[in-house]
Amino acid sequence: MYAPLVAIAEPMPLYELTLTFADDPGLAGAFKSLSRFQVLSRHELGRPLADFDLSELGPAELEQVRYWSPHTLGEAIFNWWD
Repeated sequence: MYAPLVAIAEPMPLYELTLTFADDPGLAGAFKSLSRFQVLSRHELGRPLADFDLSELGPAELEQVRYWSPHTLGEAIFNWWD
């Protein structure tokens, strides 16, 4: 599935695999000016995955969600398992 979604994250320490999402109005504005990207906020990315309708995901994507059990939207979209 292709989705023109963008997230802003804090720099990660070496060998760290957990993303810490951030809001940067200047950077978000630059992406929004390109008009083809939707910039997701830290608040949106931190929402529980259970709040979202996953019915448009394909069988392979749903299998990965079941296997990896992401808790938030951010973990589901921006991950290391694909």
